[in-house]
Amino acid sequence: MEGPTYQFHFFDTSLPIYTGRNKFMLMLEHIRQQLWKQIMLPYKAWSKQCDIVYCNDYFAPYFHFGYKTVQVFHDAFFYEYPQYCNPIWLQLFKRIAVPAARRSAYIITPTEYAKQRVHLFTKIPLEKIVAIHQGPKTIQPA
Repeated sequence: MEGPTYQFHFFDTSLPIYTGRNKFMLMLEHIRQQLWKQIMLPYKAWSKQCDIVYCNDYFAPYFHFGYKTVQVFHDAFFYEYPQYCNPIWLQLFKRIAVPAARRSAYIITPTEYAKQRVHLFTKIPLEKIVAIHQGPKTIQPA
């Protein structure tokens, strides 16, 4: 008996990512990233008939066109230490990343502690937040 067949599509922007220190250019890069996540990625996922869109950097598409999203919240840093965040980036997080997370099928955190903190600040139900520890399983020596 044969199992299901899975197909993976890896999407990326064709534009180079700005990594310099110019504040204006960094702000443009953040805007470009949001346009990619909220417009281009949903279009590409829809056109490839994806079932799941996985995003590992807090931000996932808010709108879903026949697919579900799974996104990663590495921590609750934006809530715990807002003084260290750019105010515009903080607003993008609160107005885009968190509402998109509420619409996601699941949110992944790297630890149980992060899961609890994300839940505390966002009120996303614990059932939607899954702690998946990073790192390999133990390998037995040969």
